Amino acid sequence: MTTTAATDVRAFLLEQYAEPLARHGVSAEQVSDGFDLLREGIIDSLGILDMVAAIEERFGMTIDFENMDAEQLTRVGALSRYVEAAIRCRT
Repeated sequence: MTTTAATDVRAFLLEQYAEPLARHGVSAEQVSDGFDLLREGIIDSLGILDMVAAIEERFGMTIDFENMDAEQLTRVGALSRYVEAAIRCRT
């Protein structure tokens, strides 16, 4: 069985947002765990919904984000770890 690690989720996010990151002059290597996709202008409020849908589609499950602190939802590291934990709980 293959497990999904936070690094897999992070890689997916950075791939999904490579173009907007580049337009903002940010490379994937510059994205720290605390990088906030919303505050940095990579996504907007509607983009959060698209991001959640893309994560769920990519990792083949519905993830309950209700228990996640809203401030952490758009931070790359926190989101990646949350998705990893949600996937592990499912299996």
